[in-house]
Amino acid sequence: HWALTVRDFAWARLGLAVIYGYQGRSDEAEAALQLLSGQAETRIEALDWLTRLYISQQKPAAALAAVEQVAKTSPRNYLRQHVLATLAVIDNRKDLAVQVHQRLLTAARYSMYDTADNMLNFARALLEQAKDQEPKGRAETMRRLDTFLTTIKKRFHPASYEHDRLVVDARIAMLEGKTKEALQLLEYSEQLSLEKHLSPASML
Repeated sequence: HWALTVRDFAWARLGLAVIYGYQGRSDEAEAALQLLSGQAETRIEALDWLTRLYISQQKPAAALAAVEQVAKTSPRNYLRQHVLATLAVIDNRKDLAVQVHQRLLTAARYSMYDTADNMLNFARALLEQAKDQEPKGRAETMRRLDTFLTTIKKRFHPASYEHDRLVVDARIAMLEGKTKEALQLLEYSEQLSLEKHLSPASML
């Protein structure tokens, strides 16, 4: 009975911390959530709410630190891993972004998240990683990227993600110093995007 009371008390404090957050009492919410993230009963939920709080405050590094802790304990939770990947990109943690997007591909297979866009997120992460690498490492990453883009083409009809694919192709061209080709690809991508939005089928 005592254990139940202690557990209920912890959850009540979590509820109060969430209310503080909604009321704009950020300092009180953060202090309470930090405390609750150290308790086994409320650790996961407190870290989830801390992540949300830091995102709302536009503190990507703090949000990343919080979600990184919770993502380790739930590697198969797609949404948490997705938040982790997004924050890793925002916080310029490029190697981490590649690792997490790779895990997301595995987690998404045979699920509703198994999409061309999800696969392109991994391609974008590889591109960002390549930017900071030495020539040898970059060449290896670009070969990996080329192979991966071929895999996407085999799995999904190119027309279903053509606009986004062209943007990725343009970024590859820019990285290779082919500025004119990159601009042409971006112009074509923009044209396709406008046609898609203005087509009769898209208005139905």
